[in-house]
Amino acid sequence: MKNSPLDSIRWKMFLYFCFSILLTLLTVIALWIIAMIIYENRMDPFYSIISYVFHLPIIGILFLLLLAGMFFMLYFFVLTSSLMKYLLRIIHSVNVISSGNLDHRIPITRNDELGLLANQINTMTEKLDKSMEEERKAAKAKQELITSVSHDLRTPLTSIVGYMDLIERDQYKDEVELRHYTNIVFSKAKRLQKLIEDLFEYTRTLHGTMIIKEEKVDVGQLLEQLVAEAFPMLDKAGVQCRLHPFPEKIIVTADGDKLARVYENLISNAIQYGQKGKYVDIKWKLEKQEAVVEIINYGQPIAAQDLPFVFERFYRGEKSRADHLGGAGLGLAIAKNIIELHGGTVTARSTTDQTVFETRLTIN
Repeated sequence: MKNSPLDSIRWKMFLYFCFSILLTLLTVIALWIIAMIIYENRMDPFYSIISYVFHLPIIGILFLLLLAGMFFMLYFFVLTSSLMKYLLRIIHSVNVISSGNLDHRIPITRNDELGLLANQINTMTEKLDKSMEEERKAAKAKQELITSVSHDLRTPLTSIVGYMDLIERDQYKDEVELRHYTNIVFSKAKRLQKLIEDLFEYTRTLHGTMIIKEEKVDVGQLLEQLVAEAFPMLDKAGVQCRLHPFPEKIIVTADGDKLARVYENLISNAIQYGQKGKYVDIKWKLEKQEAVVEIINYGQPIAAQDLPFVFERFYRGEKSRADHLGGAGLGLAIAKNIIELHGGTVTARSTTDQTVFETRLTIN
C-alpha cells in the first residue's frame, strides 16, 4: 500500500488543527457579533451579562479565551473522531485476533498509516493462520509417521521373529522346510532393510541434508539403462516397457545417482500398478528449456480424491494392497523431494485410460 504524503496522519492532524482554529475563530467572531447586537439593542436576558463583560476587559478576555478553547477542543474532537474510531477498531480487532480468532480481518477503509497498519495486521494474521495450519499438519503428519513406521516395521519383524522362533525350537519337518523358513526370514529381512533405507533417505531429502553432486546427465541414456535393469521385474509382472526417445540428446545438470532413484521409483510404481494394462510407456522430450519425462501405465486409474495426495509420505490409495505391491509408501515422496531439490517438479494425472507421472527439470 503506497501512501501519498498528503494522506499521512501527521498531515491530517495538522489540517484538523488548522480547521479547528478556523472554525473556532469563525464561531468566536459570530458570537462577538451576536453579543454586540445584544449589547447595542439592550436585549434581555443576556444584556446584563454582556455589559458586565464589556466593562471588565480582563474578565472579558479570559472568558473569550476560555470559550475559544472549549470550541477548539470540541471541533478538534469532532474532526478527529473518525480517526480515533478506526484506531479503537484496530485495537478491538487485535484483541479478537490475540484471543485466537485468526479468521478475523480488519476492513481497510483508510489510506493513511492506520490503513497501512490494519493491512499489515491482516497480512500477519494470514501468515500466522497459515503457519499454525502447517504446524497442525506437521503434528498430524508426525503422528501418522510414527503410526505408519511402527506398522510397516512391525509386520516383517513379526514374521522374522516368528519363523526364527520355529527354527530355534526345531519346529520343522526336514531340511526342505527349514530352507523354506530361512528363505522367508531372508525375504522379510530384505524388506525390513528397504523400509529402513527408505525412511532414512526420505528424512534426508525432507530436511535438506541430502548432498547433491552435480554432473552432466544424459536423460535418455539414464532411462534406457534403468529399463534394462528393470527387466526381471517387468518379466515377472508380465509387462512390456516401450521407450519413446527424443531424437536429440537431452543433458541436464543433476546428481545422476539421485535421478536414477527417482526414475527407479516411478518405473517400479508404474510396473506394480500397471500390470493389468500390460504396457508401460516411457517418453522424454525437450520442451521450453525443460527436460520432460513421462512414465505412463495403463492399469487401474488413481481415484480423483487420491490424486492430490499420491506424493505424500505413507499415503496409499489402495488401502488393502498386498505387501508385494510396495514398501513403506515412501517411493513417490522420495522422488518428489529429490526432484524439488534439483529445482524441478513432478506431477501425476490419471484418467480411465492411463496414469501419467511427469517430471520437469530445467536445462542449464
